[in-house]
Amino acid sequence: MLCQQAGLQVSTYFDSNVREALTNTDQSLGFKLRGNLSHQVVNRNWLLEGSLLTQTYIDAISPAQSKLVVNSGLGLRYNLTPVIQAAGVLDHFQKSFYEAGFSYRWIDYALVVYAQASSKFNLSTRYSQRSTNYATLDSIKFLDQTLELRFGWRPGSRWLLEGLVAGKKITFHDYPAQGVVDDTALASLSASQEDRARTVQIHGRYHHRLILGTIVSYEAVTSNSVIGGYNLLSGRIYLSCRLGKDNMLHFIIQRVAKNYRRGDLSGVTAYRDPEERIQNRTYLQLERKINQSSIVYFQVSHLANETLLNQNYYNKTMLELGFKYKL
Repeated sequence: MLCQQAGLQVSTYFDSNVREALTNTDQSLGFKLRGNLSHQVVNRNWLLEGSLLTQTYIDAISPAQSKLVVNSGLGLRYNLTPVIQAAGVLDHFQKSFYEAGFSYRWIDYALVVYAQASSKFNLSTRYSQRSTNYATLDSIKFLDQTLELRFGWRPGSRWLLEGLVAGKKITFHDYPAQGVVDDTALASLSASQEDRARTVQIHGRYHHRLILGTIVSYEAVTSNSVIGGYNLLSGRIYLSCRLGKDNMLHFIIQRVAKNYRRGDLSGVTAYRDPEERIQNRTYLQLERKINQSSIVYFQVSHLANETLLNQNYYNKTMLELGFKYKL
């Protein structure tokens, strides 16, 4: 059996801080075109799926911020037994800026094993490797290896509770760890940076006439770079509900408390993308269905994310008005 989904999205946007700057922020207007396509081939014992998402941002005022985003994926899931499934996943992400120096790409490989103990309990383990290449600072390359264990529990048809524990190792190639000279000055060491992270996460969701959920997570990172170690506590609340027959409301609020082990030191972390690592976010979207295939929407979001300079956060407000069409 073959299943296919496709969609097209066109919108205009306003960005109050297009360069994610701390001061002297630049406002901008732009146009976004988004397309997605996915296929599934379903057999009795296996499922093969592929997806492709492309987004083009054309910035009218700051052309250097124009970019193309491509995200593709391929996965195969196989039923080992009536209750155990194994899956292999390959993902590719690429962000190409008009100014190529800010572009990067990653490739993600993952092996997942699922176990459905009963209609109420499930368990999965996932091992993944992500290889990332940043064009910033003469090309930064790093390898992210993650092992995670996730459980799910459905106490009723309307409730879901999930838990996650994960360990991660990030090895940076040819990117030196930072040490301290004279207690305050940073200096590059001969060793490349290496980070280790441990994460615990709890997710609860209620789903009936509305969808209401919350996610709380804690992450502890140790590093041989003096500015790389930190503890992070984050919380997220999301809501989706109908406002009448043809209107939908989506709302997200997320906040983080990030404390560096050496809070007295600030340094540049060149492999971070402030545009992607959404930390403090408030998001509201209103949708109105025109027909079975078409939706018009308006969204407003505010971000307060960390810049490339540790412990320094920029503010950005974005407005977007657009149209979605399901092919």
